[in-house]
Amino acid sequence: MFHYRRSEKPQVSAYFGFAFQSSFSLMKLLVTAHCEGVEGWAECVSGDGPFYSYEWIETAWSTIREFLAPALPEISFTGAAESAAARSHFRVHNMAKAALEISLWDAEAKQRQQPLWRLLGGSLKEIAWRGFHRHLEHA
Repeated sequence: MFHYRRSEKPQVSAYFGFAFQSSFSLMKLLVTAHCEGVEGWAECVSGDGPFYSYEWIETAWSTIREFLAPALPEISFTGAAESAAARSHFRVHNMAKAALEISLWDAEAKQRQQPLWRLLGGSLKEIAWRGFHRHLEHA
């Protein structure tokens, strides 16, 4: 079972500037996958208007709600990697498909009680970024 939540457009003190749009607010689509006792979360990265791509929050929301999520129960799969079969006949809408799949990966990592980076085959224990070092063992 999936839930979708569109966040309201909160007014923020930061100014967001993108190649095709600038704003003091952002709208985001959050997807929650309810999978055998755990919740997997993902954010759809599409913008809040059709400025950068044909795909935006409203099209992603309706594509997930009307087509992608209803197709998943028709397919039996044991992990997030196998869920691609349920989406294979849908062309384009890659941001909507990614949000759905990422929520499934998050749920699977929680079910297996391991970090997502390890489930995906990552091997680094530490990442250096701008002089900071982040230890990933407990991330």
